Amino acid sequence: MELMKQLTPIVLLLALAACGRGSSPEGRAELRRQIIQRKLDSVMLQNKAILDSIRLINKEIRVLKSK
Repeated sequence: MELMKQLTPIVLLLALAACGRGSSPEGRAELRRQIIQRKLDSVMLQNKAILDSIRLINKEIRVLKSK
């Protein structure tokens, strides 16, 4: 009986630790969605930077052609 009293808090702490976001299918899906969203945001920023560079290059080409 004394052993049960000692183990109860440990068991409760372990049970609480197992209830994190990654422990359920919904939690894991949400974590994946967040990771994908961050990667998509990064790709969109890279795309914007590339398009800005292309615009600048095209502008320089037009200037050179007009000379």
